[in-house]
Amino acid sequence: DGFADLMSSGTLTIQSHVSISSSSQDFSSIIRAICQSYQLTVVDQINSAASLYSETILGHPIALLFKSTNPQNGISIDGKSTETHFLSNLLEELKNFVE
Repeated sequence: DGFADLMSSGTLTIQSHVSISSSSQDFSSIIRAICQSYQLTVVDQINSAASLYSETILGHPIALLFKSTNPQNGISIDGKSTETHFLSNLLEELKNFVE
């Protein structure tokens, strides 16, 4: 599919990561809320991991991998994009949103 092709193409050269030690919401609720608030689309979700995708207003692709990391609803977020500042700002915003 298009998402898998994008991920393997090498186009998304910028990578960033944030970790959240705990959250007051369960994993599925967090994914739903983030998708609604940030216009992200779930590409794939299996148990405690979800791949999300969107594009910026300028058409820059954003791919995110959310993983549940512990029983206290900890989450790790790995992001890939073509735009450094947007990705780092988005991950910081998502971290604040989830905490």
